[in-house]
Amino acid sequence: LPSPSRQASTRRMSIGESIDGKINDWEEPRLDIEGFVVDYFTHRIRQNGMEWFGAPGLPSGVQPEHEMMRVMGTIFEKKHAENFETFSEQLLAVPRISFSLYQDVVRTVGNAQTDQSPMSYGRLIGLISFGGFVAAKMMESVELQGQVRNLFVYTSLFIKTRIRNNWKEHNRSWDDFMTLGKQMKEDYERAEAEKVGRRKQNRR
Repeated sequence: LPSPSRQASTRRMSIGESIDGKINDWEEPRLDIEGFVVDYFTHRIRQNGMEWFGAPGLPSGVQPEHEMMRVMGTIFEKKHAENFETFSEQLLAVPRISFSLYQDVVRTVGNAQTDQSPMSYGRLIGLISFGGFVAAKMMESVELQGQVRNLFVYTSLFIKTRIRNNWKEHNRSWDDFMTLGKQMKEDYERAEAEKVGRRKQNRR
């Protein structure tokens, strides 16, 4: 109990905030998951030569973490292009996707069959990469362009809920994501360079 001379604080702690008042980086407004989804969807749609004119704004602008997600999402799509095509058919086959259908599809994409499955960095990248892939497909169809906004909302909600539920427990952060991303990028570029080298050697 507080002593009579000291009044207890009535400020409520936010989810993820430690007792010393430090905020986890995934609670910082500039790193809201919505910003990652908007930025990647916009980036992926532009790769197909189009613009998402209805995209929500980024109050803090493009962050280094967003740029890393672009890199990792692109790598992920290249590795899973065939699966993306298969899974996306379920979302592109209906005139208006529901959150229930979205969850059923992305649980398959993320290899997670329950809501308690942790939001690992790999799963996070996969979900945003897949969402961007589907968004770009939707933009190619006049009938489906309006669904990009729904896809953005569903992707953001699905990921954000799981980050808030288990990133603190599993000691995950955007800072660690950046460290892992840099290593994965280097590993991917090294592997691609080795492939090129082997092809040249075979031609000789």
